[in-house]
Amino acid sequence: MRTADAREPDLGLVRVKVRRDDRFVENLDTLFKHESEKRNELLMQRWLVARGVYRFTVGEPLVPGEYAFAENVQEQGVSLYMWDFGVDDAGASPASKK
Repeated sequence: MRTADAREPDLGLVRVKVRRDDRFVENLDTLFKHESEKRNELLMQRWLVARGVYRFTVGEPLVPGEYAFAENVQEQGVSLYMWDFGVDDAGASPASKK
């Protein structure tokens, strides 16, 4: 990840719940408080690869489901940006497009 303003990103990976066509993130207020118990957050390691460029590695396998990266940007008055994605079961056939 490279931020436009070269700041160090405060990024978390959370498992989200799906209801119909919507994704819901629970307990987002605890995500960036760095508490010891976060049931929805997955462990990630962060490395500085080059000046202003960070690499993130997930510390556990991603089981099939829905996830979101969440970034806390405090310089902007605690703004929160999210990028969501899904992980399919490797043995399942792809869903048909309608």
